[in-house]
Amino acid sequence: MKKLLIILIGIMTLNLSVVAYAEQSTDNENLQKEEVIDFEKVIKTRLENYEAISKDTTVYDYSMDSLGNFYTEVKIKGKVMTPSHSDVMKFQQSIMKKIKKIDKDINDYCKDASEKNKIYAKIIEMFSNTKTIFEYSKEPATLRMESKSLKEVLDEIDSYFRWAKNIVENDRKALTAFKYDLPSIEYRTEIGESILNGEVPEKFQKEFDRNITVGEYSQLVYESIKDDIYIDRFIINEPSIKSTHPDYVKLAYIFGFIDKYSDLNKMLTREEMAHMIASINGHYSRCNAIDYNDVNPEYLEYTGNYDMSYINHRFEPKEYYKLENAIVDVDNYFSCYNYYLRGIFPSEYLMSSAKITLDGNLIILEDIRDFDYIKDIFTKEIADIDFNLAAKMIDYGPFYVNIDAKKSKITIFVKEGCRIHLNKNFKDKNYYYIDHSIINRYEPKPVDKNTRLEKTAKGDSANQEVRRRAKDIINKIINPKMTDEEKVKTIHDYIANNITYSGQPDYTTSKVALDALNSGKGVCVAYATLFYYLCDEAGISTLILSDIYTFVGSHSWNAVYINDRWYNVDVTCDDAKKSISYKYFLKTPLEVMSTHGWDQLGSIQQGNYPNTDPMNIQSTEELRLYLLESVGKFEVYGYYYDIKFKLANKDIDTDLGFFKKNKFKYGLSLDEKTNIYTLYRIK
Repeated sequence: MKKLLIILIGIMTLNLSVVAYAEQSTDNENLQKEEVIDFEKVIKTRLENYEAISKDTTVYDYSMDSLGNFYTEVKIKGKVMTPSHSDVMKFQQSIMKKIKKIDKDINDYCKDASEKNKIYAKIIEMFSNTKTIFEYSKEPATLRMESKSLKEVLDEIDSYFRWAKNIVENDRKALTAFKYDLPSIEYRTEIGESILNGEVPEKFQKEFDRNITVGEYSQLVYESIKDDIYIDRFIINEPSIKSTHPDYVKLAYIFGFIDKYSDLNKMLTREEMAHMIASINGHYSRCNAIDYNDVNPEYLEYTGNYDMSYINHRFEPKEYYKLENAIVDVDNYFSCYNYYLRGIFPSEYLMSSAKITLDGNLIILEDIRDFDYIKDIFTKEIADIDFNLAAKMIDYGPFYVNIDAKKSKITIFVKEGCRIHLNKNFKDKNYYYIDHSIINRYEPKPVDKNTRLEKTAKGDSANQEVRRRAKDIINKIINPKMTDEEKVKTIHDYIANNITYSGQPDYTTSKVALDALNSGKGVCVAYATLFYYLCDEAGISTLILSDIYTFVGSHSWNAVYINDRWYNVDVTCDDAKKSISYKYFLKTPLEVMSTHGWDQLGSIQQGNYPNTDPMNIQSTEELRLYLLESVGKFEVYGYYYDIKFKLANKDIDTDLGFFKKNKFKYGLSLDEKTNIYTLYRIK
């Protein structure tokens, strides 16, 4: 019977191996169908699209005297030379001869189309400029391509080949890690390496495309950081979580992923998951992916890629979080350094406790090793108030602290609805958020220990007064029957009519908005902050945007969410001397790109258009990114050529206003016969 059982197990194991092998083979067969890059043709085309430029070949000698002064003298007086066509042809032919040889080596080495394309793509990177630049350099005149001699170019091709082969070798090694099925090609190598390094439990080594639960995510996090966090120090006062539960369950409660055991079974969308993860490390980053308009405004400030990677430059907010994404994100992003207990209170000053009890928003510290030091942080460094510890506790605004000196015990109760920032070294840097990006200052005060605790955080006194004033203003100027656009315009006009630009730069605080209401004066942060409170009171979702590189220097303005889209509104710049302007009212990111910068909502990123064809530009965004990247290259490297392009449709905006921050000025001409545009530099 035992023998039969062993044989059956052997057959099952063999079948499992065959299935796994078959799945990988099928995957490889699919890769074989992938269209192979025409390597030689691409390189040849790029080499032929060249520019021969003149170069001053004067050689200078630099010396320094004993006082540190530099002296420059001409060592060899050169002359301006332009490469001949025949010299360039010889250079190109030598490169193509090398390319043909290395192409044979690639074909001999690679197993499938995917491997070939990876190596081809790496080598093609060498020839990625719109035009290949040839020039003579120094005396005797030596022809160089992109500032490299022929030998350097040929050696670099070999170097890129070795580099790409190493990538393919890592890919091949990673494939040996998978027993069941494979993740997406994009993540295959990284996940394979993690499995081989023993970083991924076996239960997570298959079905990579499936949605995962909060509990499964917690397991992945635990495996990643279990050596850096001391679970045994925590006591959890939640009846549904037992001492016998695995440590990853306790970790999920400590980090605030769950409030009760059953929460482990939840599947969260990517935007919900981003909100959950952001609270652990205090990472709040506004979504900049091209699908930012699809993110619920409630989650927009949690969906930057501090903790979760984008998928093809999209955040995909409504999709559920996939296993393969979680494995990669935990490996790349997750850290428990200075994490937040329950996602609400920074652990930095609490971890000297031998015992930490967690009960919802209640944190109890006991057996504190350096009690006087921790006590002084809360009473002197942060609060700077003197009170009777036996009878009083401190209400900081967003949380309470009760200090029991006799028992060396500290109890912290965090109010709901706030994000806390603590800094014991700088009292003016202690603040909390209950509104998007608007600072509320701590206003610590002693209260009796038997005081009934408020559960929900309120803003500081300035915040509460601004809220009250904003309500009165909105009741006077807003008709409930107005459309959202009409409400925003009314608020825009009210601020422009009642605030005069005057004062010094400041932070976006409630007090700045209140001071503007009281004095009728303020700078951009006052306009933006007051606009936020009035819109919020009117039920309009709004954000404060800031950039240090705008057409007026460091600047703040707003974005509003109406008609399912975000629009820019800059009341400061619309507050003209004689009449109200609407130049910066309800503008898209593209429309304010030239003045307000583009590192904001939905900023254009290189990867958004990885395969731009200059003769078939598809959109305004693609055109601007292509021109900025092209111009950026020759402004950095010091050579210049005209840039030619063709548009796929007439709706694409060719206005060059977005170049205003660049080093040089540019003009644009159109050949009406060919419909080809030429961007040229104005000397």
